[in-house]
Amino acid sequence: MAVASAIMARARRIIQDERSVRWPLPELCDWINDGLREMRIHKPALFGRTVTLPLAAGTRQELPAQYERILRVISNARTPASDRLPRTTVTVVDQALLSTTKPDWHDDRFRKQQAKHLMFDESDPRAYYVYPANNGTGAITVVAVQPHTPIAATGPADALGSYGAALPVEDVYANALVDYLLYRSYAKDAQFSANAERAILYFSQFGRAIGLQIAQDANSSVNVRAGVSKSAPGVAANA
Repeated sequence: MAVASAIMARARRIIQDERSVRWPLPELCDWINDGLREMRIHKPALFGRTVTLPLAAGTRQELPAQYERILRVISNARTPASDRLPRTTVTVVDQALLSTTKPDWHDDRFRKQQAKHLMFDESDPRAYYVYPANNGTGAITVVAVQPHTPIAATGPADALGSYGAALPVEDVYANALVDYLLYRSYAKDAQFSANAERAILYFSQFGRAIGLQIAQDANSSVNVRAGVSKSAPGVAANA
């Protein structure tokens, strides 16, 4: 697993500022965090975590604050509050279709512990709905996007060794993060035409690295090799 200090050191060598005079270390650290956020926008599966979400009573559910969105729904889950029921699967369905076939699906009289279907409303991204209405003791297992804990100095802010935190992404994305730091570094001095061109170049390289990895994921996905038509969220449908 790559560490933040290694990314910063490589960027400093390329911009020829190994003493961090023009580009201070806290600034480089901020840009690493910015680069990770950009990755989360374009490839959210990088930050996917399999978690158990407790269900509130009723049909409308709120995503816990530590998660950004749900990528995939797996099944009902067992918790200390639930009965020892089989872990049945949960399917994602169209809310309008369910409303057509079952107009009273929000009715609390039909509350049960386990969910059969789950629905998303794009106009309310932090909410989702379950059918039947839950009795407040259920839980589901999902793959959810969990934003990274911002990387920060653990010691003196001007010491490279203070940024030894492990990056929340695999080593294969180290080059992309170096390119992102170089883009932000040269963009800071974009009043010089050469630096403006360099900034554009490195941002393009960052974007291509993320895009190429998405295509590679599509080609090497177990789903693709097995003939499954739908790829994972954050993976391109074709290369």
